[in-house]
Amino acid sequence: MKTVRIIAFLTGFLTLVWQVFQIIKGNGMNIFLIPDIILGVVLIITSFLKPAGNNVIWFIVALAYSCGVFATATFGGLLMGTYNFGAFTTTLGLVPCFFSIIWIIRKNKIA
Repeated sequence: MKTVRIIAFLTGFLTLVWQVFQIIKGNGMNIFLIPDIILGVVLIITSFLKPAGNNVIWFIVALAYSCGVFATATFGGLLMGTYNFGAFTTTLGLVPCFFSIIWIIRKNKIA
């Protein structure tokens, strides 16, 4: 679970850093500002929880939420014809989150 905790922390931290970068660049008000702030904070808090008992659900929720935000940014960029570096990074963000969810479910025999 240590790897999942590191992935959760880094994903949350990098999501917040990305939004700070967008604000500095002058693109502060974008459609992902509020979801990214919520996502970043939830992932960082979750990364400090002990991965036992009910806390496992928080890991799954946080990582699934991040998959939703990342998938929305990825497919939104593709559909709108604005697939850029930011959308590419969200596509990359899907990979560790998705595999972390699968790993948690298998390790804890949830499904």
